[in-house]
Amino acid sequence: PYVSFTSEVRGTIADHEYNITTNPVNPWLDDKTFNKWFVPDGCSAPLSTLNIGDADKYDFRADAFMDMLIFLEKKKRIRRKDEIAPYSPMVQVGFPIGPPLLVVSGPTCSGKTTLAKFMADRYGYYHIEASDFMYLKYFQKLGIGSSVKISDFAMQALAEKPDIVVEEILIYINLIDELPIIITGLRTLNEIHSFVVGYKGSNEIEILIIDAMEEIRLDRYLKRNRGGTTTKEKFFSDSQTQNEMGLGYLIEKYTHKAILNNGSFDEYYNKFVTRYGGKLLNASPFLPLGDKRIKPNALEDAILMALFINDSDFSTTSEIAKLINKTFKDMNVEKSKNNVSRYFNQNFHSYFEAMNDGGVNKYRLSQTGRAHTQWLMHKKK
Repeated sequence: PYVSFTSEVRGTIADHEYNITTNPVNPWLDDKTFNKWFVPDGCSAPLSTLNIGDADKYDFRADAFMDMLIFLEKKKRIRRKDEIAPYSPMVQVGFPIGPPLLVVSGPTCSGKTTLAKFMADRYGYYHIEASDFMYLKYFQKLGIGSSVKISDFAMQALAEKPDIVVEEILIYINLIDELPIIITGLRTLNEIHSFVVGYKGSNEIEILIIDAMEEIRLDRYLKRNRGGTTTKEKFFSDSQTQNEMGLGYLIEKYTHKAILNNGSFDEYYNKFVTRYGGKLLNASPFLPLGDKRIKPNALEDAILMALFINDSDFSTTSEIAKLINKTFKDMNVEKSKNNVSRYFNQNFHSYFEAMNDGGVNKYRLSQTGRAHTQWLMHKKK
């Protein structure tokens, strides 16, 4: 037998059509559903035109969801969030232990990811890319293949909830071992502040700005050609969007923490080591893997390792299954397309970038996913 939960909201139908733009963060406030026409009692315009605070009051689903949650709580199937420690059992001690936790920000193609790779290879750092968690929120809200631009979603999401990404990162940090961590991609002073306040670990936080001359960054951007869609116009558009989010103010605030990356890799790395090398004496690189084909114990591990070992670009679930079977053929590891599809259909993950190509979803490792796989493979060894 099924238990049903229902609720209602009273109102009228709008007497004329409104010009409505779908809310990128709350897509149920759109121009396609009944919310475009429904005017709740006490309001002068349709539900889809209201700000989220007012719209939530008239969401006809709200009371039904609340009744369901109360029912599940009484059945002891769920607990209230305030009964669960939000960021787990890390304890802040009176003095730093181990290498610093690096929070690295800066404009496009200044060298943030390059530094993160250097830190992983030289000092065994675990790289967390903040934008992977913004994409995670985007996919959770809108699914894969939405027409809403990620930049529009991110700007509104940060305006409504400045710690939307930081909150996810703080939770994520508690799910991994006590590793030295480098976080790239936070773009606002609010995000930095939220992270510093919310972090309860034992490592000293070092905030670092990486910058470079605009013409050098543009040249790197065009040569990188990430996604095959890079243009000069897109570079300047993305830069403007990032500044509108607050990156410009962040860079200005931490100018004294900046490292300029206008030269070679060696020059860049030497600048960093000169400034921070004394704090990295307890850090050590991952040991060489040798044979990278370590037998995975779980489907997620198999997906991550197969994509990492083969350095794969966007792949369908069928292609990923074939990749797993080829990679671990002599280890009695075999996964079907259905196994892989079920994994991706159950949830979205910060380990993967996703795209919709002609109605087919494709996946590849994100920066966070690559870092996690590297750590996972060394851990298994």
